[in-house]
Formats: sequence, structure tokens, C-alpha cells
Amino acid sequence: MASEPDYIIWHIDESEEELRAGLLHPEYFAEKVRGLKPGSRRMMEVLATRRALKVLFDGEEQRVRYDEHGRPYLDARCTMHDARCTMHNAGLNVSDDGSDNRALCIVNRASESVNRASESVNREPNHCISISHTRDYAAVIRSDVPVGIDIERREQRVQRVVSHFLKHEEVARLELEASMANAGHDGSHSASTTGDNDCDTVYALLLHLAWSAKEAAFKVLGQAYYDLMNLTTVSRVNWQDRTLTLEVEGRGLPLLIHFDYTDDYVLAWVQNEYN
Repeated sequence: MASEPDYIIWHIDESEEELRAGLLHPEYFAEKVRGLKPGSRRMMEVLATRRALKVLFDGEEQRVRYDEHGRPYLDARCTMHDARCTMHNAGLNVSDDGSDNRALCIVNRASESVNRASESVNREPNHCISISHTRDYAAVIRSDVPVGIDIERREQRVQRVVSHFLKHEEVARLELEASMANAGHDGSHSASTTGDNDCDTVYALLLHLAWSAKEAAFKVLGQAYYDLMNLTTVSRVNWQDRTLTLEVEGRGLPLLIHFDYTDDYVLAWVQNEYN
């Protein structure tokens, strides 16, 4: 049985200079940022993920390598830590020992209660990491088994691309799930969200969660499952546990996707204990 992973969400609201100030080894990511425009969104995402990884590994900067599919893995073996971090949004704060206290952290979720180019990989135990980013946010996760994470900004466009990642029966299932949640028949009163825009409905939230869940699953299933619409099926949503069950074509056991959300984003992560 795999242990619960540690993960961090980083709110990207610093300047490039502030992000770089907390990184003492620019040679670790020099190749990754080569050719990127200073201050560009992609530049900020790369720097933010490196800062988040540094927090995740107790202030130790990590050299990230990439396999033939562009998925990352750690350059050196690391050991798991039992971190405990509450969600905060403090100012930039790099301590004397090089550790970084600036992050939106959600570490070891069990104890306390986003594009496909976003990367994941699985090498040796404790080498399993995954990285994702969306507008204004980056997410990183570490585990002792293959793991995938995805973070997606909540935007109206998800309803325009439903046919690209959900089958008709999945759409019908999510519509029913939304109706039950709105009526209070699913045992959850936390499915609804606050906010003023059209995305703030239970059905829109479910669409985002399904999309993010499938993206996270792709990272542990691999290239053979590029056809997320036809090869994966959302079968159940558990609001109380914040899990989503994903059936996978040709795989005996379903994947249990863990999720979380705010008014800004949805997050999904999954461990593949039976590779």
C-alpha cells in the first residue's frame, strides 16, 4: 500500500526576479528556460514549479530530468518526508538556511482533512513526481509510486470542449450527479461554490473535475491512453471523500482520483499502485 503523497500548490503572483531570488542553482533549469521570453507565462511557470519543488523537498533544490516523452524525474534519489503545511499566502520569505516559506501549500492531504505538457514520471521509489500548471498556479506532487497531478483554471471554455473528453453517457451521468447535488440527495452540501460567473455551477464544476481527473490519469497510464474520451470513463463521484472513480479500458481495476477545488481552480491527483 502506497503512502499518501505530498503536494504543493503555488500561486504565481511574484515577478520573475522574486521567483529567481529563491533559486540558488539556476544551472539546474537553464536548459528548460533557454529561449523563453523573460517574464513570459511559460517562464513564470517553470520558475514557480522549481520554487514549489524546493519547498516540497525541505529547501533542497532539485535537478529535474526529462524522459523521451518529456516527463520529469529527479536527478538524485530522495527520501520522503513527513511534512505538514497549512494553506497560506504569505509574502516572499527565504530563510537563512535556503528554505522557502512562500507557497500555497497543501501537503499530505490525508492528514489534513494542468495541460498535458505538464509533466509526470516514475523512476525509483521516491523518484515519482508530477508537475502541472495553469494560469497563475503551479502544482507539484511527490510519491513513492507512479503519480500524476493536474491543475486547471475554472473557465467557461470547458463547456465548449466537452465532446473532446467525455462520452455521451458520461455527460448524462454528470448531469444527474449535478441534479442530485443541487437537490441535496448525494449527501453533500459542499458541492456548490460561491461566485458570480457562469462557471460557478455544480455541473460546470463536475466538467472541470472530470477533465482534470482524466489529465492526471493520462500521466500515470502513459501514451497508450492518449484517447482520454474513449479509453477512460467517469463512473462515480464521491463529494464527501473528494474522490472520482475512473474506469479504464483494458484495465481490471479502476483508478481512484482525488480532487480538490476552489473558485479559481480544480485539482486532481492519482497514484498508480498497480502499474
